[in-house]
Amino acid sequence: MTERKRTRFDPVVLVPLLPVVCCGLPLLVAAGIGAAALIWGGAVVGGLLLVAVVAALVLRRRARAQACSTRPAQRMEQGHERGSQRGNDRRRLAALAIVVAALGAAAVIAVVAFGGRGKVEASSAPAAAKATAGAGRFQTVLASGAALTSRDLQGRPTVAAFVIEDCTSCVHTLQTLSALSKDGVRTIAVNVNVSPGSNPVSAAQRLASFGGAVNAGGQILYAADPGQRTATAFGVRQIESYLLFDKNGREVGHGVALSPKQIRRALKLA
Repeated sequence: MTERKRTRFDPVVLVPLLPVVCCGLPLLVAAGIGAAALIWGGAVVGGLLLVAVVAALVLRRRARAQACSTRPAQRMEQGHERGSQRGNDRRRLAALAIVVAALGAAAVIAVVAFGGRGKVEASSAPAAAKATAGAGRFQTVLASGAALTSRDLQGRPTVAAFVIEDCTSCVHTLQTLSALSKDGVRTIAVNVNVSPGSNPVSAAQRLASFGGAVNAGGQILYAADPGQRTATAFGVRQIESYLLFDKNGREVGHGVALSPKQIRRALKLA
């Protein structure tokens, strides 16, 4: 009676986990992806990993069944063929793991790139906190050197966008602000690329020059965020983020990579 050999664990099945652990999770945390997008991305990646594991188990079981069905008298003659078959199964498994790893990485990148973008989210701050926004959560410096704070956001709707100069994707953000300014909205482009100890006025002026170079147009106020205090106070974690304020200076929403139509609808201008 032959002793049944225990199946050894094949580390190849762990290959799909590499892009998720080494690349996907840090990117998700750095991008500040919302819970809904994180759950969606986790479900996609988890499903792909489950497919890889099931396929690996099926290949293992088929190889074992084929080995057990071979007569003992033929095993000596077909030893080389069995080794070749196991090698082929291993290569198929490795190829499958690589494909699943690529799909998992693509899913993670899609979540990072598009999760939470193009969607206006209502402010989660309590009404009392929003009503007292003039206490100084919004603290920026204009290119003229004057301060622009929460108390200056009253009188008409305001849209503030957080960008950096010489940023290709930020050109669309400045164009969005330009289009909104023509509707009577106060628009502010805030440069968050301000090094500690540097002059915020210079950072605001660099952003103004960049806006002029890309023909942003409109009546955009160019400002800088020293120490990223305003971005931190409002939970802004990435460029192309928008903050929406009503005519009383209260935050009514925020989002990333928004369109003028979405912002007008959130501010009830259309």
